[in-house]
Amino acid sequence: MAPSEILSSLFLGDAVDAAEWAPTVGLDRRRAVVCVLEACPLSYIAPPYHFHIHLIGTAPDSRVSPASLEAVSAILGYFRNKGWTVLVHCGAGIERSPLAVAWYLANHVAGDWFQQNGLDPIYSLDQAYKFIALKRPQVQDRQQWIAQV
Repeated sequence: MAPSEILSSLFLGDAVDAAEWAPTVGLDRRRAVVCVLEACPLSYIAPPYHFHIHLIGTAPDSRVSPASLEAVSAILGYFRNKGWTVLVHCGAGIERSPLAVAWYLANHVAGDWFQQNGLDPIYSLDQAYKFIALKRPQVQDRQQWIAQV
């Protein structure tokens, strides 16, 4: 499955999507990748255009790190403001990366932007997940993670 465009220049995908993007990441193509897995399978893509932010562990009692969500949001905001295209990925593109993008939408994309683009503003993680699910139906809404942040 191809990555899903959530907003212009903001894509959500899985590890396969990220591997396919790998040769196109960099200054010349104005593309960056953010991995939110514990161990990124794309360690061969060198910074500064590939970021690895550990969002949550794999243990059942793992907790989401709001600081990690903010770090992803800072990267997304920086590159999107510069006109770059960014892919946020995890292993399957259905849990961790949607959470990171939902956090960014709910906390860092102004309601005005949504209205100017003919969309209803997003003010909560729940609304953000619903918006993302319209673009990427296989997303799994993780209420237990939302409750942690």
